[in-house]
Amino acid sequence: MKVYSYASKLNEAGHPYLVKDRTYKVDGRKRFDTPEKIADFVMGIDIQNCAEEFTYVLCFDSALHLIGCFELSHGTVNAALVTPREIFLKSLQIGAAQIALTHNHPSGDLTPSKEDVTITKQVAEAGNLLCIPLVDHLIVSQDGYVSMRSEGCF
Repeated sequence: MKVYSYASKLNEAGHPYLVKDRTYKVDGRKRFDTPEKIADFVMGIDIQNCAEEFTYVLCFDSALHLIGCFELSHGTVNAALVTPREIFLKSLQIGAAQIALTHNHPSGDLTPSKEDVTITKQVAEAGNLLCIPLVDHLIVSQDGYVSMRSEGCF
């Protein structure tokens, strides 16, 4: 099965629409129901080797099948700006029932920052209100990954 990474563009009236950006091959029956399965996909995107922070949202159907992937932010060596608004705008456009966040730490330190914990809690709360739960938030680096859900961050 092909899963697309999407970019948001503006039409002539200034309204956002989705454009397919990249294609990933994914087993259509694969359920992204563990941090390991999410990490396997994310490592395939290769953000763990990037010199700046990148943040992605993975969008799933109700059975946790991957239906889309969005790059949310490309930041600096130690920060990437992300807000719940952009996350859920994209998630709603594609019809996501559940989401996962992921970003890299170029430093290699997998410890969630105070900002990581704050945005994760905000997204989890907003997701609960919108009935689009946040299933996990992974931080990745060349040394592996950490699941913020497993660490009790939200």
